[in-house]
Amino acid sequence: MRRLLVPFLAALLAAQAVVAEATPARACALDQRPSLSTNGRLVVLNKQVARTQAELAIWAFFVVPGVYRTGQSVTMTENRKEVANTLMPSARLQPWGWTFGDGSFSQGWTIRHAYTHPGHWKIGVYAYNPESRRWDLFDQATITIGR
Repeated sequence: MRRLLVPFLAALLAAQAVVAEATPARACALDQRPSLSTNGRLVVLNKQVARTQAELAIWAFFVVPGVYRTGQSVTMTENRKEVANTLMPSARLQPWGWTFGDGSFSQGWTIRHAYTHPGHWKIGVYAYNPESRRWDLFDQATITIGR
């Protein structure tokens, strides 16, 4: 299993770097409509403006409402019906790839993640595009983790 996860993580990180460089202010959902939810709550528009490089590193078009605790399990999912309006069918065949900003990743339609440290983290959601053989970032949100 580990042999499969290492190339997956490398591909996700490379895709995230390329997309972040090309489109730093890209919307969370491709059509700027929220489709990501955490523990059943839909993300909301981020009303904050990034003023520094450090803020830009964790800034996303959408934010997860509320503050979660360290160690608390957070269930994340995409509204597949909403995403169907923006992603081509071939990109919706394989479960999403998820990065959490803390160096960890997962793959699945719905995943659970617990943060071990407080802070602001950027969640990235990727769809595999079989035509380009790349993981493409299509959704992002910033989450706040408290103590």
